[in-house]
Amino acid sequence: MQKLIAVVLVLLVIALPASAQDAPAQPALPAGCNVGTLGTIFTNTGESMSDASLTAEEAVYLIDMLDGSLAALRAACVPDEASDDSAASPVIDYTNITQSRTADGAFVLGEPDAPITIVEFADFLCPHCQTYHETIQEVIKNYVATGQAKVEYRFFPVIDANVSPLTARMTECADILNSGSFWEAHDMMYELVSASFNGLTPFTFAAKMRLNYDDMVACVSDTAQQIETDYAVGQAADITGTPSVMVRYGDGELEDIQVDGQAISRSSVPYMVLSTIIEAAQ
Repeated sequence: MQKLIAVVLVLLVIALPASAQDAPAQPALPAGCNVGTLGTIFTNTGESMSDASLTAEEAVYLIDMLDGSLAALRAACVPDEASDDSAASPVIDYTNITQSRTADGAFVLGEPDAPITIVEFADFLCPHCQTYHETIQEVIKNYVATGQAKVEYRFFPVIDANVSPLTARMTECADILNSGSFWEAHDMMYELVSASFNGLTPFTFAAKMRLNYDDMVACVSDTAQQIETDYAVGQAADITGTPSVMVRYGDGELEDIQVDGQAISRSSVPYMVLSTIIEAAQ
């Protein structure tokens, strides 16, 4: 298993920001069709695997990693071809829901005049956040899409000092490079990391979100900074774990969610509680 970990670490190094410096220039291809980067990955992976004696189980794991990335790449390179792997069929259609950012940059979904905002502090790598994502999606479908509430997402890295910020910056960069795509990228990141974050996940994410890989890497390295702001907001609100949910009424300050006089913001607040406070705010 140590040999497998070594290979995966090599892939992760390839996928992290420094890799863009060595990736060959790409011709004009559909967005996300990052074949030049794929060549670099194959070269480095081959060199790494040739130095490791992998078991059949470890080899299959690596093959599955490559298979998922290749499927995403194929869908990006042939965008008009029907494919279940395409990023074109999100669980929620965000095109008809207003998207905005707060004065300090947080991503917000919902009508500006909605009376209540559900504010989530989360880490894509957090298993409880991955499960709670389904609850937030129900809130979006039933209350945000109908104009009754807004949802505000705040990055709050707690799981891994390197990978948690990386996933946050990649989702922010999706919106920077393709305005209005944050919430789709947010869902896609949860889908990918729920399966498993590995060295090819950034490459797969770029393909699925139809992003030029080198542009995404440059953005992650030099531009995306919202995570620092969100983390500071969370610390000021005494957030220590994820998911944590707070509430804002109108343009007011963040508040704890109260149930029977008890604050329950420091946990994954149940859907029925969120439903109750949203309906009470109308």
